[in-house]
Amino acid sequence: MNGPLRVCYFGAYNPAYSRNAVLRAGLRHCGVEVTECRVSPRVPIALRPAALLARFAGLGRTRFDAFVVAELNAEVAWLARLLGALRGTPVVLDIFFSKYDSLVHDRATEPGWSPRALALRLIEAAAVRTAHVVLADTAAHAAYYRRVFAASRTRFEVVPVGADERLFHPPAAPKPSSDQLVVGFWGTYIPLHGTETIVEAAALLRDEPIRFELIGTGQTFARTAALVQRLGARDVRLLPPVPLAEVAGFARRCDIALGIFGTTPKAARVVPHKVFQAMLTGLPVITRDSPAARELFRDGEHLVLVPPADPRALAEAIRRLHRSAPRRARLGQAARDLARRRFTAGPIGERLALILNGLAGRHR
Repeated sequence: MNGPLRVCYFGAYNPAYSRNAVLRAGLRHCGVEVTECRVSPRVPIALRPAALLARFAGLGRTRFDAFVVAELNAEVAWLARLLGALRGTPVVLDIFFSKYDSLVHDRATEPGWSPRALALRLIEAAAVRTAHVVLADTAAHAAYYRRVFAASRTRFEVVPVGADERLFHPPAAPKPSSDQLVVGFWGTYIPLHGTETIVEAAALLRDEPIRFELIGTGQTFARTAALVQRLGARDVRLLPPVPLAEVAGFARRCDIALGIFGTTPKAARVVPHKVFQAMLTGLPVITRDSPAARELFRDGEHLVLVPPADPRALAEAIRRLHRSAPRRARLGQAARDLARRRFTAGPIGERLALILNGLAGRHR
């Protein structure tokens, strides 16, 4: 192939959102020319095709080797496919996660037979089945898409979530010693996070010198806050959401980071941003055991896995780490080493660039 690979990153997305930020930075790290054809996700869905067409027209006759449709943009994947067909350019869809699955099964805010849910399922199925390649964050998630969207003929490639090493890195100086261990969580309080399990574990550890700090808000926040009061979990602090850069600073002040502990089907298929972010910071991480977690990590070597919705198991895992600073240090270093090798923009970009180069070569 002559010259660098040229990619049109397409859709209504927030360029600061971790998923697409890592993918775009990774591609550029590999020398790929990334042109963004983007509108704000605040643009109503019905108006997005016209807005994107206007953006695309402004790019002139630039030839691209691939379109990459950003996460949560199944509704405009058809437009990328149409533009790609007109120019002989293949389309890669980063499905990342399914809005249908999140609304119906994870957040349970829509019944599966509602018009909105049915429309989302049809739109996502069409997008998945017509893309040349679909990116999934785990093999477990790819298997779900094949089954639910009847996409057995679709080519799926696994590209993990990863994290931005420019933001998430160990503190410049050793943390000052403290009599109290800080256990941190950050997130949007969706059901798969299982924040109630964290509070229940904190209540079991109320007599230990351990402080829990949870950053964020969302669907289950009110239930979580009520549980803090009911259980008298006096060492749990519920803190408001902050920008990602401040989350990174918060992580550097923690001693242990928590992942997810929910029991929804989606919770078994994903490894969220926060796990990779904490690993890059050099923190020992505790998260729920799942097929997705075991795809990427070894329990006891890279992090600690506990059964979902099991506050006693979580409390015991925290207690053991609390009592062994050397084990915390070993886990944190192993986590950071693995994350730097496999889950930063560089290695993730190399993985995606390899996929795109092979795809573009077949369409030349």
